Amino acid sequence: MSVKTATVECMTTVVADLSSKPARVWRSELGSLKARGVGDDDKRVRECRAALAFWRIKSAFDSVKSDLSGEAVDLLVSQLLGVSR
Repeated sequence: MSVKTATVECMTTVVADLSSKPARVWRSELGSLKARGVGDDDKRVRECRAALAFWRIKSAFDSVKSDLSGEAVDLLVSQLLGVSR
């Protein structure tokens, strides 16, 4: 399974390709921003949090995907698409 480009939208503006950096880099960036006192409403903080959420979901899926039936994968995909619409 290949990773397709994942982006996050903040106020209708595409912010980042969430899969462009590994989770450890996003965590480091978030830590750096927070250490400098950057607020949670900052675009860069939201971007990091969205990327980390993407990587948590991807990691969880990757750990169980061999156990899932085709129907279960279809259900998960439809639920994820429902969240983004």
